[in-house]
Amino acid sequence: LRHAIRYGMERKRLDAALSIERDLVDNLLDNIPDRIYFKDLNSRYLRINRALASIIGVEDSFDAIGKSDQDFFSAEHAAATRDAEKSVIESRTPLIGHIEQETLNNGQECWVLTTKMPLITSTGEIVGTFGISRDITQMKLAEEKLEKAIAGNRQLADNLKQLAALTANEVAAALPELSDKKPDRRRAGAARLELAAERLDKIARLDQETELRQPV
Repeated sequence: LRHAIRYGMERKRLDAALSIERDLVDNLLDNIPDRIYFKDLNSRYLRINRALASIIGVEDSFDAIGKSDQDFFSAEHAAATRDAEKSVIESRTPLIGHIEQETLNNGQECWVLTTKMPLITSTGEIVGTFGISRDITQMKLAEEKLEKAIAGNRQLADNLKQLAALTANEVAAALPELSDKKPDRRRAGAARLELAAERLDKIARLDQETELRQPV
């Protein structure tokens, strides 16, 4: 009787601890905005969280169990993912902070920051992989926009240098013409100075960058 009572109390304690642990995991999977997934050795889903279910278009996360990336993503992305998970399993080495572009079967694209880990039992046996992916699409688009802006400013700077050089040449050529006794030479010098003034005006009007971005 004492043994049965002790066993029952221990069983109740373990059940309570397991329930708390299960609630913690469920809360994490259901509420975190990042995509979390567990896969077997053949890259079939064992479990996914609510965020990933929403992305791949399944109403319930359990509907994805037994399926793979081939059922939801493009063939190219599914193949790349499978190769990466094979490498994690064979090497037992995590893939951390990998940036990749995902393409769904419906053509929707996004950029994610992915970490993949080997799924190891308490006995040290690898039974699959698990991972987490964070959507960084907006950050990636911002980086591309910044790169374009930097390239545009670099072109602007090059054009300004060319305009400044041309202006200096026009002024240098105009000075001796202005002091010439021949009227046509003086008119040519004045025209050169007028052209130089126009270029200087373009350089001064930096708010109107459209003109300055055109090839000189």
